[in-house]
Amino acid sequence: MINLSVLIASHNGANVLPKVLEGYVQSAKNETNWQLIIVDNCSDDSTSKLIEKYQPLLPIIHLHEPRPGKNVALNTGLRHVAGDFVVISDDDAIPEPGFIDAWRTAAETQSDIDVFGGTIRPEFEVLPPEWMLEGELKFEELYAQRKNLAAGRIAPSGIFGPNMAVRRRVFAAGIRFNEDIGPNHNIKQYSMGSETEFCEHAAACGFTTGFNPLPEVRHIVRAHQVSPEFWSARAYRLGRGVAKREQLLGRNAPKHFGKARRLGRAYLGNLKLTNLKHTTPASHPARNFLAEWDYNFQRGYISELMALNANQPKHVHSKLQLLNRFVSTLRASKLF
Repeated sequence: MINLSVLIASHNGANVLPKVLEGYVQSAKNETNWQLIIVDNCSDDSTSKLIEKYQPLLPIIHLHEPRPGKNVALNTGLRHVAGDFVVISDDDAIPEPGFIDAWRTAAETQSDIDVFGGTIRPEFEVLPPEWMLEGELKFEELYAQRKNLAAGRIAPSGIFGPNMAVRRRVFAAGIRFNEDIGPNHNIKQYSMGSETEFCEHAAACGFTTGFNPLPEVRHIVRAHQVSPEFWSARAYRLGRGVAKREQLLGRNAPKHFGKARRLGRAYLGNLKLTNLKHTTPASHPARNFLAEWDYNFQRGYISELMALNANQPKHVHSKLQLLNRFVSTLRASKLF
């Protein structure tokens, strides 16, 4: 009888899936009563052939979802889950030895937890610059790093997609992944944070969130993900995602427009910090990175607010447009 399911969605994962599937072969050598559900989400590479290659070696259920979107694919996979405990991971997350057993143990020993996060360590194809490695700057936001955390309760926002698990009773309550947020190969600047939205939704419905450090994955970081272009785009998508999730939780309704005013005051109050482009940028790469990150995050946040409030009264949208122009002016003046 299957008591544990692993669910992965993949879009064009041919470059990373071999390492991931080999990791499952090695980590689950003596495991039984589990299934690995892989949903091919509109891939046009050799993803399907790779999955078929590993079917004799792993208890794989191979599905196809033609509609774009990671969350669409995950929701499709959930309809085929047989286990009472569902591990959700990514097509670029390599499980460490004992991964399946570690999650089984977590399910048994932490019976008070409904939604879990596990350890995630980045595995770089190309190392980031030394100044970034030294402080692991924004590694959680950029590379979903989760490490050195103790077992126990954790905030919903502390659970990341490459390594999480959910008791089936959460899905039985009707909670699903929001298909309007998260990775979508048809939307370049998508709103990021789909797993966080799921965990916050579950917590709002009374389910508990926690962490167990023993199940570990190595999250593959590709060469293009160690570049200023990727960092900026990631910060922008995160800003959009935060605004989207706050809207879903009712935290940024137009009647509460103090948030937009606070953003404006924050920019003014932090000009000394962000006025780095006027000084010696080459000698302060970490500070410049953080200023650039903050700028792109806030730009994404405001952009999403504008989109969410496009149909609101004119005075509401005008405030957002004014704030957006304010941010752009700071950027053009090299104050960011």
